[in-house]
Amino acid sequence: MKKIKEIFKYPVLLVFAAIVITFSLGDLVLPHREYSELENIKFSEKPKFTIKGIIDSSETGFAQRFEKYTNEQFPMRDTWITIKSMCEAALLKIENNGIIYGSDGYMFDKFYSYDQKRLELNLSSLKEFGEKYPLINKTLLLAPSAYEVLEDKMPRGSFNIDQGAALKEWQSYLSSEGFDFVDLDHALKSKYKNTGEKLYYKTDHHWTTEGAYEAYLAFCKQKGLAPVKFEKQTASEDFIGTHFSKCKKIGTEGEVISYYSPNVNSVVINNEQKSGLFDFSKLETRDKYAFFLYGNNGITEIVNENAQKDETLLLIKDSFANCLVPFLTENYKKLVVVDLRFLSEDLSSVIEREHPEEIVINYNVKNIFTDPDIPRIKY
Repeated sequence: MKKIKEIFKYPVLLVFAAIVITFSLGDLVLPHREYSELENIKFSEKPKFTIKGIIDSSETGFAQRFEKYTNEQFPMRDTWITIKSMCEAALLKIENNGIIYGSDGYMFDKFYSYDQKRLELNLSSLKEFGEKYPLINKTLLLAPSAYEVLEDKMPRGSFNIDQGAALKEWQSYLSSEGFDFVDLDHALKSKYKNTGEKLYYKTDHHWTTEGAYEAYLAFCKQKGLAPVKFEKQTASEDFIGTHFSKCKKIGTEGEVISYYSPNVNSVVINNEQKSGLFDFSKLETRDKYAFFLYGNNGITEIVNENAQKDETLLLIKDSFANCLVPFLTENYKKLVVVDLRFLSEDLSSVIEREHPEEIVINYNVKNIFTDPDIPRIKY
């Protein structure tokens, strides 16, 4: 009894121990979360313990992956993000949870560093892919992040990675393998400087459909294609994206999602026939951007019998391409859209089956630095 009374002399230690035990038990009892609807991200799988993993100090090492896993599975994660945001706002901080607060309500990725080994592997994989298919036209359509284009909206003292300089280096490295480059860095910066048009969402990491249309115009100009006129339709007026989900900034307002609706003959996603290019049910959910192309899927096949060219375009992409695809359907009879993160077969099998005349790789520049699935392009 005396020993128990002695313990109660240290209330702070008791509270700390109770918190550690409670959250440890919560981590063991609560089910594993595979996806966060709030943040719109797929969570990591629990890493397996290996001697090689313990020694590895890179992002693929056991310690680094386990730390990421425990952070993602932390009990009441969504609630803590909200509380942290309120505290950061009270302290007048300009960033929270990897998101930088810009002017006019803009939010930007904090992207100060990257894994050099990951980047080298991704670039060498692209180079190997170019060597593998020398007779097929290949185009890199790489979209800079919002902070690179909207420099005037960024707070002073932010030192994000210079994506424009990176693009020039990559062009020099990959041009020998027959890749054409569409300079979206120049195209988007020029459009924004001359018109001030909203090319990126304020609350999300994607470009707007207006930004995608500028990329489409630059692509058509380089390829000698006749671009279709963007006849805008409104899908939603209350979209709040992934940047907000990460930082939960107080006072954030919803945004407009616009879209272009072409007349296509057939849309097949993962061997399932769809009624069109858009999933209107997603507009009733938090992840409204998944309205485009039913979200991210392994393989999507779109046919337009009235397209300008009787050719097949293979589009290898991340989610930036989802709002770009509807424009491209007007120029190519068949679009085969592949997302390497979800593709259930080798890419080489798709190419052998479809015999595309043109291959376009449309990624956000940040994903070239970071995406672990890009090496799948070799197979």
